[in-house]
Amino acid sequence: ACIDLLGEHVLMHRAGQAVARLALARWPHARRVSVVCGPGNNGGDGLIAACLLKQAGLEVRVHLIAPPRPGTDAAWALAQTQAHELVPLATAPDPHADDDLIVDALYGAGLRGSLRDDARGWTRAMQLAGQQHGTPILAVDLPSGLQADSGQPDPSTPACDLTLALLCLR
Repeated sequence: ACIDLLGEHVLMHRAGQAVARLALARWPHARRVSVVCGPGNNGGDGLIAACLLKQAGLEVRVHLIAPPRPGTDAAWALAQTQAHELVPLATAPDPHADDDLIVDALYGAGLRGSLRDDARGWTRAMQLAGQQHGTPILAVDLPSGLQADSGQPDPSTPACDLTLALLCLR
């Protein structure tokens, strides 16, 4: 089944598609993927990637820290995951899970200020999965907790194996 692509959601669809394509190309043997999503556009990109990874035959778990605001592109993306029978979990990924890949779409370049304590628990879970179990992490835009303006990481920012910058200067 194709994702219902409406003109106003083209950019988010293309971003999610880029994330899914990169994940499949870089980790072709991955079978189990956790996609960790925030409530904004970064999370929406992750939600669309989750749909496409499921369509590609992978076992996908979606972790959603908070629902997106109604009427946003991210809310549309959440509806797409539900249409693809992906039920977002309101819990951080288990750092001891048997994931072959984690997609970090929690917070990207739009993060302003420090991570909240609840978000820090989620980034710490990804960090532990990478450090203790060698689970590769693909970041969307930036690793969550890294300040785009200063380059300063939160202590819980996961060390990502690869980052896909979706918006960049030429």
